[in-house]
Amino acid sequence: MVSITVPTPEQWDELRAVDARAFGIGAVPEDAERQRAMFELDRLRVAMDGSTIVGVAGSYAMELTVPGAIQVPMGGVTWVGVESTHRRSGVARRLLEAVHEDSRLRGESVQGLWASEAGIYGRFGYSPATRRRSVVVDRRGLGRLDTRRGDDGCELRVLTGPARQDHLAATWQRWAHARSGEVSRSDAWWHRELARWDRNPSDSAPAVTVGCRDGYVVYRITPRWDVPSGSGRPGHRLEVIEFVAVDPPARRALWAHLLDMDLVAEIHLGDLLDEDPMPLMIDDARRVHTQGILDGLWLRVLDPVVALGSRRYATVDRLVVAVGERRFHLETTPDAVHCEELASQGNDSVDIDIDPVLLGAWLIGPVDLPRWLAAGQIRVRDAATRDRLAALVASLHPPVCTTHF
Repeated sequence: MVSITVPTPEQWDELRAVDARAFGIGAVPEDAERQRAMFELDRLRVAMDGSTIVGVAGSYAMELTVPGAIQVPMGGVTWVGVESTHRRSGVARRLLEAVHEDSRLRGESVQGLWASEAGIYGRFGYSPATRRRSVVVDRRGLGRLDTRRGDDGCELRVLTGPARQDHLAATWQRWAHARSGEVSRSDAWWHRELARWDRNPSDSAPAVTVGCRDGYVVYRITPRWDVPSGSGRPGHRLEVIEFVAVDPPARRALWAHLLDMDLVAEIHLGDLLDEDPMPLMIDDARRVHTQGILDGLWLRVLDPVVALGSRRYATVDRLVVAVGERRFHLETTPDAVHCEELASQGNDSVDIDIDPVLLGAWLIGPVDLPRWLAAGQIRVRDAATRDRLAALVASLHPPVCTTHF
């Protein structure tokens, strides 16, 4: 009989090993202390078969930014893994239920995660709320660079030592607090990630951090001196580990630095923002090759009042919103929101009908409103209501999350 419980400090190494086997990775010994510092042990749950750990799940205490530069408490669910010998028997569901309940008792009405596989978490109430675009930039023979800097805050410098973490953490906080979908990062998170960035793969150069007043980029170069073989020309690969810019001038200056890098043939970036100016800075936008568009942060918000009422909206309006069988009165201004459940369950006065699976995406700002309308996942009373809805949730920037956890 498998039981679910809170692990003891003495079980830390064992549960790390279970997590590593579940994901088919090696448990790096030097990461153990840094990973332990990131967890409150009582936020973890383990599945015990007798005295043996056969599954693990947990969450971080995080804050999620929603429209209006508002932070709401979120349980950042992570380390969900079950030994191959105990899968398909409901262990993962029981672990997640325990983690969700613990998060709820801590006052976290939202749970978020990054899904290892897209088909797993829908049945647990999660849905994708952000997406990420992975690109490769071919800069061989690159011509014009349109930087349009003209800003004295864009002076670049290489960051090292304690100043690096201070600048990264402070800049990140400014970025994350203003961008819907981003989440908070603890000091322990920074300590672990910086250590990982500084750990060199065998064939790569050390990670480099370049910063300016309002941004930074962390990248690593893998040398390729003779590509294709016999050409005598270098074809280095530059991998962008993290790119953060609070304003457009900083983003343009940092891209100009990367695009003008000697010896580099390809730039690889896993999270290109929809509004990123880089394709317009080069002489041929076809050099930016999209490798994939994937889901990013998944959110679980079971209370419609939280999803509808915790964020801000762009226009003043009054609407009756249906979520499943429940009805809500939503009154919005750009500075305040009032949301309450209605006693009547009739459909006659409903303006907008939202599929409950979209609550997480609604909370941080619909990234795919036209598609959801076309698919019938959001239904509106008439064309005029559709236009009101589009204005209500309009935003200059779509939600984004670049913090993996």
